[in-house]
Amino acid sequence: MRDAMLVPLSSHIDAQVYGGKAARLSESLCAGLPVPPGFALHPDGVARTAQSNLLPNERAALEHSLAQFKEGAVAVRSSAIGEDGASASFAGQHASFLNVRGLDEVLAAIASVWASGQTEAARRYRARMSIAGEPRVAVIVQALVPAEVSGVLFTVDPISGSGKRWIVEASWGLGEAVVGGGARPKWRSTIQRECRKHAWMNKLSFVSPSWGQHASASSAPVRISNGPKPAANSLCCNAVP
Repeated sequence: MRDAMLVPLSSHIDAQVYGGKAARLSESLCAGLPVPPGFALHPDGVARTAQSNLLPNERAALEHSLAQFKEGAVAVRSSAIGEDGASASFAGQHASFLNVRGLDEVLAAIASVWASGQTEAARRYRARMSIAGEPRVAVIVQALVPAEVSGVLFTVDPISGSGKRWIVEASWGLGEAVVGGGARPKWRSTIQRECRKHAWMNKLSFVSPSWGQHASASSAPVRISNGPKPAANSLCCNAVP
């Protein structure tokens, strides 16, 4: 399954093939954390989608995989090789899309995610981080959580750099304003790192993982750019975990 075009997030995912974000989501899901279901698309499939060269059997496989979401909206997210690593977060470089529905919208979103990895800004960032080679961008497609409140969990304090406590910043809606830096978070909470899993999960109970529900059918796709994120190993706890 290492080089499969589509791999479910519930399987073991190789960060060197499908990117660090997909790998971390896979680890979280396999650990029993409430991660919305989904799959990762191989960088070669992403590139062929962007170039309108997706093979008929690949298009059929993608459509089949989307059937698991029924009529619900999905999030289409970047997972470039080297992204969300210990030394390079690619914060603000790659696009993600929320409220995406149907095969045609998903294909368009995949192409746009690929294009965001080819921009001059993204290439300069790669050069500054000494990441060699052409950009290779995998894509994650996940069920969208129609969250009333959402935000970001920083496992390293974004101001002090301390790993002794976790910081949660949240606001109303799907969280794109918080993640993109477009709005001041409505809530900010601190959790001591020594807290056990169940303790901080209870602390985050205001984020409802209700991906069995559907967002409004009138919702239009929303583009977000994963904006300033000083802690490279932060974890989103919202519609796009």
